[in-house]
Amino acid sequence: MGTIDPIKSVKTICSLALLCFSTVITISLIFNRNTEISRVSPWLALFVLWGVIIWLAMMEGQQACLVGLTGVVDHLVYRDSHPIAYNNTQLAYRGNNLDRYVSGRQLMVLLSVFVINLCGAPLPNSQGDAFGLPQIVQEIFLSSGVAIILMTCLIGQLPPQINASHCQIDFINNYFALFTLYTAQE
Repeated sequence: MGTIDPIKSVKTICSLALLCFSTVITISLIFNRNTEISRVSPWLALFVLWGVIIWLAMMEGQQACLVGLTGVVDHLVYRDSHPIAYNNTQLAYRGNNLDRYVSGRQLMVLLSVFVINLCGAPLPNSQGDAFGLPQIVQEIFLSSGVAIILMTCLIGQLPPQINASHCQIDFINNYFALFTLYTAQE
């Protein structure tokens, strides 16, 4: 199994604590109606926020998979064991589809980050009281956008890219990945 590195453990715990804190204060901001979309409905803002973060995770991981699998000589190896992943790669590697996917994915990532910002970033000059936290903490995490950046990066970008780079075929062996591939190409 190996030894436990105390420095890595502290980094992991601090990262998880910052992610949990950022998530909780962002959700508090949403339910206090201090974001653009939460003014319409806090529940709408919450569901759209998480839906877009999950879709962003698929986009990020799928790119790692499709780019990483370009070096596979024989895709027939996984055709029977991972049929949806096989369909994914066959579509992606046909003609210039991979280039179209990468370009379309960039636009989708840009739009996703914009929607995430509408759902979770505070309104200008909002007087939200996030759990009675000191003003400086609210300025650092909410007003500057650090909380929503941490949520986006630590949930929707880095982990999917790492997981996808290790489990390329498994990551794209689902219809959500196929739907994302079709959507990004158009």
